[in-house]
Order: sequence, then structure tokens, then C-alpha cells
Amino acid sequence: MHTADHLLTRMFSQADVWEKNGDQRYIFQRCYGMMSSNMAAAIENGRFTDARWVNELMLHGQQNYCRNHRQRAGYGH
Repeated sequence: MHTADHLLTRMFSQADVWEKNGDQRYIFQRCYGMMSSNMAAAIENGRFTDARWVNELMLHGQQNYCRNHRQRAGYGH
């Protein structure tokens, strides 16, 4: 399983590429990245009673999002 930092780096890197190429998908990508960054910070700062569960949920959502993006872009599974 990837870490939140790894997935966030990938998300923001992709947003940079899309923005540079004039692809408007970068807007959602950045918003989702900011939301995920805030969640990761809240987990790190003990803002959740069950931080482990919230972290796993967040990572699962990020991984699904990245996998779906790769499949739609034709990069395989």
C-alpha cells in the first residue's frame, strides 16, 4: 500500500502536467489534493478518534482515484 505522501505527490505532479498543457482537469486534481493534504495533516495531528481507520479510508479512496485515472488514460491496471 502506498503512503499518503506518495499518492499526494503523484496527484500534484499530474495536476502540474495538466495545468501546463491547458487541461482543465488540473482544477479538480488540485482540489482533491488539497482536501487529502488537509486530511493527512488532521490524522497526523490526532484530530480523529480512530486515526488508523480514517487513514486507511483516505488511502483507499486515493488509490481508487489514481487507478481509475490510469485506466481511463489507457495506462493499464
